[in-house]
Amino acid sequence: MDFDDDHWISDPRPDLPGGDVYEGLFRLEHPISGNDPHGFYGTLRGLRCIGATARRLSGGKVRLARPDDMGRDVWAEFLEPHRQRLEDLMGRLEPEPVVIPFRRRAVRLGQEV
Repeated sequence: MDFDDDHWISDPRPDLPGGDVYEGLFRLEHPISGNDPHGFYGTLRGLRCIGATARRLSGGKVRLARPDDMGRDVWAEFLEPHRQRLEDLMGRLEPEPVVIPFRRRAVRLGQEV
């Protein structure tokens, strides 16, 4: 397979919430363990492919959530060996961009009111 570089960091499940979080994790981890069959990148990508989600909490923290049909013990089995690495990556994620609402101005016949 010959994929471009964006393939490896793009979200394989854009239908699920948290794509920005997973893309950030992929972007940080792929250069480190992307080619390692037992590396953390493969674990993250696999979990996302089978339905793991993510959400941003207040204060900028991020929480990963297991798929509905996966037991807590299985989820922990996948992530526990990589706990320290995951904490490091999540600490390095960029915060959610702040959106400043655009203020509209009333215009009357081409003149600002």
